[in-house]
Formats: sequence, C-alpha cells, structure tokens
Amino acid sequence: MHSASDASQDLSDLRNQIIGLGESSLRKSYYPELQRRLFELHESQRFLETLMNNLPGMVYRCRNDPPRTMEFVSDGATDLTGFSPTELLAMPHGYGSLIHSDDRESVRMRIQQSMSGGGPFQIRYRIISAAGDVKNVEEKGQGIFSPAGELLSIEGFISDITEMKKTEDELIRRTIELEKAKELDQLKTTFINAISHDLRTPLTSVIGFAELLEDGLGGPLQPKQAEYVVQIKKSTQRLEYLVEDLLDLARIEAGKLVLKCQELDFVTMVKEVVESLRPMAEDADLRFELALPDDPLMVNVDPIRIERVLINLLNNAMKFTPPKGRILTRARTDGTRLICEIVDTGVGIAQEDVPKLFQRFSQLASGRALVVGTGLGLSISKSIVEVHGGSIGVRSELGKGSTFWFSLPLDQTRDVRGFPSLVDNLEA
Repeated sequence: MHSASDASQDLSDLRNQIIGLGESSLRKSYYPELQRRLFELHESQRFLETLMNNLPGMVYRCRNDPPRTMEFVSDGATDLTGFSPTELLAMPHGYGSLIHSDDRESVRMRIQQSMSGGGPFQIRYRIISAAGDVKNVEEKGQGIFSPAGELLSIEGFISDITEMKKTEDELIRRTIELEKAKELDQLKTTFINAISHDLRTPLTSVIGFAELLEDGLGGPLQPKQAEYVVQIKKSTQRLEYLVEDLLDLARIEAGKLVLKCQELDFVTMVKEVVESLRPMAEDADLRFELALPDDPLMVNVDPIRIERVLINLLNNAMKFTPPKGRILTRARTDGTRLICEIVDTGVGIAQEDVPKLFQRFSQLASGRALVVGTGLGLSISKSIVEVHGGSIGVRSELGKGSTFWFSLPLDQTRDVRGFPSLVDNLEA
C-alpha cells in the first residue's frame, strides 16, 4: 500500500506533539481521548489497506492528465498490469501508456465527459501488460472536486475482465449461430412442406393411372409392359413413403403432428405390414420371419403413425441386409409395455455411429455406400414413438447385424396429442 507511510508519519507526529505537551491541564484532560481517536484512526487505516490490497484488481488515485499519472495504487497493480506499485508510480509516461493504442482516445474522451458533468464513469478497454499480453479491463471511477468545484484527482478501481469478455463473446457467437440455425431450419421446414404437397398431387395421378393399366382398363398389356407397370408402382410406392416422411417432418416441426388413436391388435398390424413389404424383400433376396404371440396384443395407438414406424424400420433393415439375409419381426409385452423388435443379419453399426442414427438427415458412411435415402425415416420414427409415450433404440455390432426396437405403453388412453416443435439443440 503506497502513500500509507505518509499518513502514518502524520499520525505519529501528531501523537508526539500531544505527548510533548508536558503535564499541562490540556494534556491531562484530552490526552486519553486523543489517544483513543488516534488508535481508531490507525485501525481504520490498517483495515482499508488490507481491504484494498486484497481486492482482485487495482485501487488507484491519479491526476487528470494525458498520461494519467498515478499518485497511489494498491498492491493489486502487480496482478493486473505485471508492474509493481513502485514501478507503476515511477513510470515516465504513466498508466496511460499501458492502454491499448486503439482505445486510448476513446478512454480519454469518456473520462473527460464524466469529469465535465461531475458524475462517475464506467468504461471497458484493453491494456498491454508487462509480459506483452492483451487484457480486457473494466474501470469504475469518479472525480474528486474541491468545494470550489476544482478537479483535484480521479479515484477508482480497475479489474481484469478478460475471461468474462471471452465468455460474453462466446455467448454472442453462439446466439448468432443459433439464430441463423433457426432461420435455416424454418426455411427448410417451409420448403419441405411446400415440396411435399406439390409432389403428392402428381404422385396420386401416377399411382392411379398405373393401377388402371395394371387392371387392363387401357387395353391388354404385353408381358414386358406389365413388368414396366409393376416397376412404376414400386417406384411410386417408394416415392409415396418419402412424401409421407417429408409431410410428417413438416408437421413435427410445426408442432402439428396430431394422433388419432384407436384400440387395435398389434399382431394383426405387424402381419399386414410385413406382407405388404414381402415382395420388395423377395426382390432383394431377403427372407422375412415372424415371432408373434398367438393371442392378440391390444394397444391404443394411431394406426397410421405406428404403421409408418414399422415400415421405416423394416425398410431400414432391408437396405442394410445383403442378399440371402433374414429379417425377423417379433413382439411381446413385459406387463406395462409392448415391445417390438426388428432383427436383421445385415452389416451392423459401429458403436460410435449409434448416437447419429436418429438424427434428422443423418446417414452413416457405410450406409451412403450401400443405399440412397433421405436420412429421415429413423428420426421421424423416433418422434412418432415418443409422442405415443414410448421409446426407441438399437442394439448392434459392426458385421453382426442390428436389432432395432421400440416400446409403447399398454395403458395408452389419449386420443389426440400434439407434438412440440423440434429445433436442433446448438445451445447444448
């Protein structure tokens, strides 16, 4: 604590003067009181010295000159600037020489504005430490004026806010990124919604005309023509699945996915879905197998949505299972939940890739090499299962196939439920 020695000397001189009064009545009457006051003053000074020297920053008093010549600084100057208090007080060009050259003029102007108005100031700027490091600091100060209004000095406190500034800058950067991501997400949702509806009308016409041709309403077909019609129907069916995925994604994003639940036999649903996909499996030289209970498994679900989940999981299994492979669909209950599993003998999934599976538009490197898709099926399936109050997951090992599963509560009683808007988590 510098300049404290001067105050201590003044107190000591005053004490010696009182002691030197001799045995006069004045000494006898006032000495004890003056001694007590001196002690209190000394203790107050000691307390302030201790407080200032332990603050995480620098307490100062300086002149109002361009170099900001320091008249007093606390011991916190060392941690803040890298210079000891003695060095800082003796610095030829003052504390002002430590202020970053790009900030000096703005700092000077801000302080002068405050001095002109007689009020306190609070400013942030950069300094260059003794080690050459750039530090962000915050200074709070005010002018000390005489009764006549003359500016005597400036007193204040300067703290290091470098880490806080980094945190603030990072928060601003993340906020900007999040806003951009939300804008892109909204544009993507709008695009998906529009393109899906635009595709549905012509797709319905293609399917309708293909069925008319297949029924011979346009005249008898040659074997080759009939084969072409079958291919058209298969292709339009795949496109129809894609459109439905896109529409569901748009509904999920808009928070408008509404369930229309009804009680049904899950076993019957599985059999119907598997049979509808069996021709595709046979074309890929894959064998479908079932392991279902003999008794019905009654659940209260939205049949269209849960059928979509089954189709997505079975299609996924077909994509990643090589010829001669098999795909087993089994279902059971554990008392409170219905559990459905799709087990394949496909290529399997590396453990590090498992967390990516249910992300929208996500395709694994191995998958991109084998098949072409949108990367939406599993993400949409996850959303549908979760809005039913269930869960979905996978067990897999690279080269040894995969088991995709989902569970649904058996006591599902709600008829309609909206799904909240889904926005990618970049705050995380």
